[in-house]
Amino acid sequence: MTTRKKYILTALGGVLFGIVLVLAAFYTSSATSTNESCAACHVHPEAETSWKQSKHYMNKSGVQTDCADCHLPPKGTASHYWEKVKFGLHDIWMYLTHDKEDFDFESKRTEEYAPNIVFNSSCKKCHTNLFPEDITDDGVAAHLYYEENEEKLGL
Repeated sequence: MTTRKKYILTALGGVLFGIVLVLAAFYTSSATSTNESCAACHVHPEAETSWKQSKHYMNKSGVQTDCADCHLPPKGTASHYWEKVKFGLHDIWMYLTHDKEDFDFESKRTEEYAPNIVFNSSCKKCHTNLFPEDITDDGVAAHLYYEENEEKLGL
């Protein structure tokens, strides 16, 4: 076999391997982006219940926000995939090495902890109009607080 033929076969093999790798990554990313996939490792009892009772699930518009919509940066960005891998590995490690009965879930439901698990860029992607017509007084107060303190408090 000539050197040229070897080069072509090697290049074709590399392209084929690259295509398979990209397809596998896309499939893995899609399969691990469902709410069911999140719930497989997030075994704390309040997670699904509190989400289904929140405005992100039950609202007048009928729009339901999925776990990844808030807990990862917006899809299609490099930070989305980086955080997905980072959180995924952490969650798997916690699931395998810690007893869920010993975990303090309430400590993770505070305003101070929220920036660690919710991304401001994701909030802004959906919440483009902070003051819609039917917003409640509590909603106005919360959004004014956000606007005034976003940079100062790292919201």
